[in-house]
Amino acid sequence: MKLTVTRLEHGKYKTEVTRDDGVSYRLKGVAHTFAIPHDLAHFLVEKALRLRHGFFGNIADGAVFKSMTYIGGRRKPRAGSDPRRC
Repeated sequence: MKLTVTRLEHGKYKTEVTRDDGVSYRLKGVAHTFAIPHDLAHFLVEKALRLRHGFFGNIADGAVFKSMTYIGGRRKPRAGSDPRRC
């Protein structure tokens, strides 16, 4: 999985996630950036602690959350339409 974090105006940021299957999503930053953006901190902690079922681990496994905006790539049929997903 590839993460791209981009700083925007006024200390805000956006995160683009490209899963290994080539599907990409955008996440609006949930907090202002200080030394390190919130999403990047989450990703690094999950990776360092080898947490497979953290936020980004779930995205890598195909989870689609309401806060995610589809950018591109071929999704599976009905991806993101399961009401049981967050």
